Amino acid sequence: MARKNRIKRNSDLLDKRADIVAGANNDHYHIRKNRVYICGSDYYGKVYTITSNRYNTENVHIIKEFYPYDNKRLRFLIVNFKNAKKFKTREKLPDGTERKINVIENYTDVSEYICSIGDIKKISSDLIPEEANRSFIKEKQLKDKQNIKKLILKLEERKQKNKDNNKRRVG
Repeated sequence: MARKNRIKRNSDLLDKRADIVAGANNDHYHIRKNRVYICGSDYYGKVYTITSNRYNTENVHIIKEFYPYDNKRLRFLIVNFKNAKKFKTREKLPDGTERKINVIENYTDVSEYICSIGDIKKISSDLIPEEANRSFIKEKQLKDKQNIKKLILKLEERKQKNKDNNKRRVG
């Protein structure tokens, strides 16, 4: 519960990368900040890309805008490049250093829509370490175990009272 209060803005959620596990099927989502060049639109810059086992691998999904995080649901505006021909390469800078870049060369269609990831079970990002998720999960499990112990003890107390009442009635 404390973690929910800590994440008030998406800038608190991730900076360069995030791995999210969500849904009943434990779907995996990977958000990465990549340098991208899009041929045709001549776009060049850093954007968030998202991949998932639920998304078509022939498409490139770019997150254009994040919306406020609430109720274990992450919403964002996505640009989908269908049937994109993509490859990774390196670009050489004027000072002689190289850096990675993703190039989207050809695509058949571009569409924009709002997408969301709901029922988030685990978030691991460069700002939220894996240990934070583990401690949160352990804390929740510990509370559940304590509640189960209390229920068992109450049940045992009821059984004992019933036995005592039955003994008194017989004798």
